[in-house]
Amino acid sequence: MVLPAIHGFFSKAYMMFSLPQNDEKSTAAALGISPFFIKDYQLAVKNYSLEGVESILLLLHEYNLRSIGVNDSGTEDASLLKEMVVKMMS
Repeated sequence: MVLPAIHGFFSKAYMMFSLPQNDEKSTAAALGISPFFIKDYQLAVKNYSLEGVESILLLLHEYNLRSIGVNDSGTEDASLLKEMVVKMMS
């Protein structure tokens, strides 16, 4: 349940890189989110580069596969999540 939420957030942050920097209302409409949440996405874009967001999306894909047993020998989900977060932060 955590991976889809994180993926959704970073997918929208990824889209922000291609949007013109207009007002918050039009940006929120383009992303399909409430204008209340736009500051969170703006902060993500400020803290992560385009390459950083791409890297996080690739990590999410890798750890999603590992969570269902692809290229993983049964590591617990909690351990996978911790490992993924550490890689995302570095």
